[in-house]
Order: sequence, then C-alpha cells, then structure tokens
Amino acid sequence: MSLQVVDYRYVLENTMQPFARGDVFLGCTYLNDPTDDHAGLGRILQFDADLKPKGVLWTTGHRHLIMGLNFDRQQTLWGFDIHTQAVIRIDRFGRQMPMHKFAHRAFGAAVFARDGSVYFGETLIGTQPYRGSHMQFVPGSDHIGFGRIVKFDRNFALQEEYEVEHARELSGFKGVTHLSLHPAERVMAYTTETGKRLMRYDLEARRQLPDLAVIPGDDLYDRRWFIALAYLTDGTLLVTRGDHVERYAEDGRVMQTIDLSQFGYGFAQITVCADQRHALSSNIFTGIACKFDIASGKVVAQVQTDHVSPRRSLAGIAEYPG
Repeated sequence: MSLQVVDYRYVLENTMQPFARGDVFLGCTYLNDPTDDHAGLGRILQFDADLKPKGVLWTTGHRHLIMGLNFDRQQTLWGFDIHTQAVIRIDRFGRQMPMHKFAHRAFGAAVFARDGSVYFGETLIGTQPYRGSHMQFVPGSDHIGFGRIVKFDRNFALQEEYEVEHARELSGFKGVTHLSLHPAERVMAYTTETGKRLMRYDLEARRQLPDLAVIPGDDLYDRRWFIALAYLTDGTLLVTRGDHVERYAEDGRVMQTIDLSQFGYGFAQITVCADQRHALSSNIFTGIACKFDIASGKVVAQVQTDHVSPRRSLAGIAEYPG
C-alpha cells in the first residue's frame, strides 16, 4: 500500500465539503511562525473513509495547534487550541461556527453524553507556562490551569468541576490531556500524556477510582507511557503507547496489542470508527494518520501530512459517524 502525501502549502481556499459518513478529519495547523513551533494558520483537513483527500478548512480566531477533534451527537465537529483557550466548532456543512467562550481555561479534549452534557479535559495545570509559549493564565489566578474535568450542560452552562488526580509527566504542565467516557456513562477514563497511569474517575460518586493500569518504573524518559485512549461500545479501551496500541479489558488486562511501529513513534490521538470494527490514530512526530482493523490489527489506509518533527502539527483525528 503506497503512502499518500498531502501538501496544502499554497492553497488558502476553503474547500471542505459537506460531511459524508466515514469522512476523516485531521487537526493539522499550518505552522509558519519561525518564533513558535506550534503556531500558524489554523487548518482542518478532510478525507474520505479511505483517507483520500476531499478538502480543507482554514480556521480563524486562534493561532496554535488544533487538537482533540471529536464529534458531538448533533454532528458538530469540535477542536481545541489550548494556547488561546479557543473551542472551535464546525457544522456538518464544513462551516466554522461562531466562537463560544465556555471558560477561560485550556480545554484540549471533550466527550459528549447522551443527555447533551459536555465533559472537557483541562489540558494545562500549574503555574509555569512552557518557555517561549503563549499559554494564558486563568483570570484572577497565577495558574495556567488546574487539570480538571469540567462539565457543561446541553445549553453550555457550567455544571461541575471534578478535581481529579494526575500522572507525573515530562513537561510539568499537563493535566487531563485525553479522556473517554465509558459507554455506561458513569466512569471517565483519562490520561496525563506521557505519564504512566491509566486513570479513571467515577462521575456519579465523584471519586477517584483505582487506576485501570500502571506502567512500572520511575524513568519518564523511557517512552513507556500512556497517551491517547478511546472506549469501544463493549467497554474495552484502546490506548496508544507511542508505536503501538493496546486494548484493555474492563478488569485492566491487556487483551490485544496492535503494532504501528512501521509509522514511527508518536501516536498521540485515537478514535474508534462508527462501525466499531476500525479505529483511526495519528502520529504527531511523523505526521502520519492511519486506519486499522481492530480485530486483526491490519492497517487498511494511511496518509502522510505535511508537518513532521520538529515542527509537529498533527494533533487531532475524528471520523464523521453520519
């Protein structure tokens, strides 16, 4: 299978098409700021179910990586820029919707409950922004974030903030970077990216649960981390581990390992397709996105985007369920 290469450097026209079932969307900001390796022109790439290019949307109102793409139950595509605290929403016709300020917080991911509630993961935590970055402080505080799970109702009114635990990680400023709601909608699984804990929180009882899994060892530079995660409807959990994906049973057993090392290390986003047979994952270091059969682990489609390390851009992936 040949690897497609998509290059949008000279195309600034919005060509995103109305969404079709199975379309794949990549958050892939065009990095053109020589002083900031995470800044540039906001951009979401559109592909069909076989990862053939369909269009591009140049987003406005922010200037850093678009991350954590996900669809809500009204078929709206959501994305996030944690540096400018922006929540980006795209309707099913490929048009950017007006910005809504949920809070002056660095939300980097969201999941959507059946009753319309929105649960955000607050990516940032602590008082020390990344050197040279444009991370904003929470108004009235000396913090860039508190690393909480934050719930809004279907009308976007703030309902609750859950003070959850976090894993030690390399940067010192990451809180809840990825999250996934169990299909029963009581338990939230989440990670602190590049940490060694696969954490869970009971939303009804408002209490921390025992970790689903822990990677042994204190060396945070060994690249043995939990990164992105996504529940299947059967309650099993897919988790990216850099160059492979593990599937966890509800008791914490590793049921399956899917090798993606042919595409390099750096798989930092994952989503389960609507058919529950396939999943999509993206590699922020190599700029590659791939689609694989969950049962066999076979990669069925792949695409190479135009930004690779050190100018890392591919920070979100989602499938339109139709």
